[in-house]
Amino acid sequence: MNSLRLLPVVFVVAFACQNGTSGNHNLHHLFNNTAFLLKDSSLNIHFKQKEGNIWIYPNEHARRVDSAEFFLAAEEVKNFAPLFYTLAEEELLTIYQENRKDSLSTPGIFYTPWTGSPDSNLPLQGLRVALDAGHHAGNLEAAEIEGKYVKMRPSPATDMQEINFFEARLTLTTALLLAKNLTKYGAEVFLSREQDGKGTLGLSFEEWQTHQMEADLAAEMEAGRLTREETTFYRRKANQKQLGRLFNNLDLRARAKKINAFRPHLTLVLHYNVDAANYKNRDTEGYFPSNGRNYAMTFIPGAFMTGELDDVEDRLEFLRLLITDDLEESLKLSQAVMSELSDQLHLPIVNESYNLSYLERACVQVDSGIYARNLSLTRLVHGPVCYAEPLCQDHPLEAQALNKQDLTVNGLRTSSRIHDVVAAYEAAILKYAISK
Repeated sequence: MNSLRLLPVVFVVAFACQNGTSGNHNLHHLFNNTAFLLKDSSLNIHFKQKEGNIWIYPNEHARRVDSAEFFLAAEEVKNFAPLFYTLAEEELLTIYQENRKDSLSTPGIFYTPWTGSPDSNLPLQGLRVALDAGHHAGNLEAAEIEGKYVKMRPSPATDMQEINFFEARLTLTTALLLAKNLTKYGAEVFLSREQDGKGTLGLSFEEWQTHQMEADLAAEMEAGRLTREETTFYRRKANQKQLGRLFNNLDLRARAKKINAFRPHLTLVLHYNVDAANYKNRDTEGYFPSNGRNYAMTFIPGAFMTGELDDVEDRLEFLRLLITDDLEESLKLSQAVMSELSDQLHLPIVNESYNLSYLERACVQVDSGIYARNLSLTRLVHGPVCYAEPLCQDHPLEAQALNKQDLTVNGLRTSSRIHDVVAAYEAAILKYAISK
């Protein structure tokens, strides 16, 4: 992995700014697109840029014969970009697939950029913030199916405590508490998940299996996202963890759809981390050994890898990242978040010495502790997004703190350690918003 650094910014084409940095839709220079968007340079076959014009290609043959599936002229960019914040995914896809740009004369309709609050007592008045509480388990058994839990046997490292907690409860109570605090500043807050043990559509994994799985499998096959063979596998052979991954993928798409319908000015995706190497060292009963490493990191959109532009829906999102300022604003938001997480939680920022294989394999480093990564929510959520991983739950001191059930949020028992995390997020959002 390269040493930590801020990659150079190269401005290459024009675009329309959407999140308050310009309310009049003047042309602006595009943020450094290819340096952050592409992990694999072979994906250059999917697009071409020249003098502000953009061509998108479905495959290498189409690129070779210059048969674009979508063309956007430089003068159309300023009117097309705001559609990503005003239209539903289905409408956008129809316009894209039909190359229909005949209704672009009224940019930004139904979308109001946030340009600050006139009330110093309510500095976030009018700001729409989406909070996504990662995962969905409501008990340890469900969390073990997700693979998002921490169990540690009593040892001197844990002060002879048995550790037993799961991430979904931490993220949900963090989101609930943060939402309450941001509302006091005047923000309008949307939570993609509000119920303990349930996904964004209000179903637990078990309820989904009983009541919704068959319908979803049929819908996925009809949409071409699952083959008949894959559908049969899920119906007849898949184990609980494999079905859990399917449920999670469906849930993530539903979360993104609901978040985009809210039209947020910023989105914070809330997670807690575990040290990747330590996760692999769990014993046969799923217990973690003690981990001496603790760190913070965040992810922003980008770093598309081989095969990740094969689907038309993904090429549409790629186009969005080319022509809007979502990448640039996601970086600014993540810089504020990383600064506050590091300072307020006294956390080291992850770096190459940790030898985390997924950072090398699937990410592009953007700034200290900030990586472009093509996760479902960094790709599908429109607008500035920060996907935050603030600490390692399996660090012995963190594990002891997070294991405590010494705080109640909306009737849910959780750890008071989340107060510190919420304070960092709160300060970061204020810093980012007020700087606009």
